[in-house]
Amino acid sequence: MKLLMITRKVDKDDGLAGFTFNWVKKLAQYVDKLEVICLEAGNTQGLPENVTIHSLGKEHGKNRWREFWRFHKYGKKLVPQVDGVFAHQNPEYGLMVFAWTKIFGKTLISWYTHKQVSFRLRFLNLVSNKMVSASKESFRLPSKKLTVLHHGIDTDQFTFKERTNKDTFNIVNVSRISATKRIDTMIDIVAELKNILDKKI
Repeated sequence: MKLLMITRKVDKDDGLAGFTFNWVKKLAQYVDKLEVICLEAGNTQGLPENVTIHSLGKEHGKNRWREFWRFHKYGKKLVPQVDGVFAHQNPEYGLMVFAWTKIFGKTLISWYTHKQVSFRLRFLNLVSNKMVSASKESFRLPSKKLTVLHHGIDTDQFTFKERTNKDTFNIVNVSRISATKRIDTMIDIVAELKNILDKKI
């Protein structure tokens, strides 16, 4: 099986997009050939031999016309060679490649994880064969095409370790600082929990 993946950035050293490198590496284990179109490429050392990265060149500076031209150049070339296309992260990737998947009769699977139900999402759902998301809460458009895949966290890399100091109790909240992440609620919960534990001591 040959697969084309379209994503924003492939760079194992990137603090935000580094996880995509691992996704590419894992997907490559299940296909004969994995072609990857990305807006930007960084450190891709360590990827399997059956992976080929095709960058739109943002790492050399932003140029929308160059990126648009390269995208369709790669789309026209690669879509006929693969069995299916996985458009990851930005809905624009699925919307830009769908014409090539229709022309060449290929399956398009699009990733969408955001609470907003926009016209872009409705159109993406219309032109895609399958939609995938991290959760139902992250895909609020009613669709029979949806499959929930969760966040794809590598549990071999991120594992729980036994606490060495059992006399202290720590809570960690990991998220970006944004109103949608309800950090204020977490602070209130921790304060209330502390009051409960102090009363028991």
